Amino acid sequence: MWLPIAGEVGSSGTAVPPAASTRKIVDECARRGFQVLAVRSCEEGPMTRCLLVHRFDSAKVIRRVTAAIENVVRTMGQDWRMV
Repeated sequence: MWLPIAGEVGSSGTAVPPAASTRKIVDECARRGFQVLAVRSCEEGPMTRCLLVHRFDSAKVIRRVTAAIENVVRTMGQDWRMV
């Protein structure tokens, strides 16, 4: 699954940093046996992070998926990076 992550608004009405909401998602995915590749933008905006959530058993497939995501990040430009 490719999950775009936007900033959230907390119960007090203040913005929750994307890193905090991302950590919750990553932890829940890991608890369910998924691996997560994270991509983030260096700029603020409505979509600051994307996560690729997967459950591949083959190391070869994982390497190829990771390489494909790295190519997408390079194509999107210098404002994006793998985390």
